[in-house]
Amino acid sequence: QEDNKSLTNLYSHVTRSMTKIQNLHPSHFSLTQLNEELQCMALIHALSCPEYNNFVTSLFLL
Repeated sequence: QEDNKSLTNLYSHVTRSMTKIQNLHPSHFSLTQLNEELQCMALIHALSCPEYNNFVTSLFLL
């Protein structure tokens, strides 16, 4: 019973969090745009080598 309660609480927490996230982006924000942003984030994350630190920092300042 306790595990079910924890699972229910977790599900509720995730659902509330997703609602907050969805409310933060513009209504016209599409799945295609999300995929493009995720691709950019993955590329930035892949540039974690020290020689790219200045470049990555400048991207985050934009």
